[in-house]
Amino acid sequence: MIDSNIVADNREKILRYFHEHKRAFDVGDLYVINKFESFLRCQQGQYFLDCGVKIDRDIIHGGRFTINMQTKQSKQGQIARALSFFS
Repeated sequence: MIDSNIVADNREKILRYFHEHKRAFDVGDLYVINKFESFLRCQQGQYFLDCGVKIDRDIIHGGRFTINMQTKQSKQGQIARALSFFS
C-alpha cells in the first residue's frame, strides 16, 4: 500500500526537480512543457522523472524529460493515458 503522504512528497520533489532543471538550462514556457507540468501535477501513484540534455555541437537542448511510472494499469490503459496528454 502506498501512503498518500509519500506520494505527495514524491510529487513535490519531482516538480521541484523539474523546475530546477528548467531554470538551470533556461527552458522557456513552451506549450508542450507547460502541458507536461500539468500532467506531472495530476499523476497519482509512484513515478520517477529523468531530466536530461542533448548537446548538438555548441547548442544545449535542456527540454528533455522522461517519466517512468510504476502502474498496474493494462498496456491499453497506459497508451490511452499517454495519448490523453496530447489532447
